[in-house]
Amino acid sequence: MFTGIIKDKGRLERVERRAGKHILFIATSLSRNLALGDSLSVNGCCLTVSARRDSCLAVEATLPTLSSTTLNFLRTGEEVNLEPAVRINDFLGGHVVLGHVDAVGTIKTIQKKKDFSVFAIELPRQFAHYLIEKGSICVDGVSLTLYHIQGNTGIVNVIPFTLESTTFKDKRSSDKVNIEFDYLVKIVAGLMRKL
Repeated sequence: MFTGIIKDKGRLERVERRAGKHILFIATSLSRNLALGDSLSVNGCCLTVSARRDSCLAVEATLPTLSSTTLNFLRTGEEVNLEPAVRINDFLGGHVVLGHVDAVGTIKTIQKKKDFSVFAIELPRQFAHYLIEKGSICVDGVSLTLYHIQGNTGIVNVIPFTLESTTFKDKRSSDKVNIEFDYLVKIVAGLMRKL
């Protein structure tokens, strides 16, 4: 489990493409604190640490993960948002995030204001019912609050600290992002469907 509070921006050093999976080698300051088998959120995707060398970690993404997230499009040298799994005594600063990406969204617009930036993210229409105004959403591993909703577009405000300490500062319109909807919203939506 994660909280959507990014602990480091790692850099993708290389990708090994093997049958049925990609192995991502990521340089990060978190490498000294993680062991083999630990979970690591990479742009919101829960992956397992499979190797560790100096300041570099290797994580594996299988074809189902690659086909349903943006991991397949990462380029060497690109930065990624990283968060290790929370421990039972950790401070939960964001919201409950599982690292199971629900959809890939598209950044439609970015408006830079004086004290924050406004990101409008369009989602596939079948997921619009998961958007709850003032509710939580996880975008590329970052816990954010939905400020406003327009149909199947969620609008979030990103403060300067979050912009600088995540990959959001490099985002452009039309970029794809991994989306995980609030787990509690998904539970309620599931229960409502059964009524």
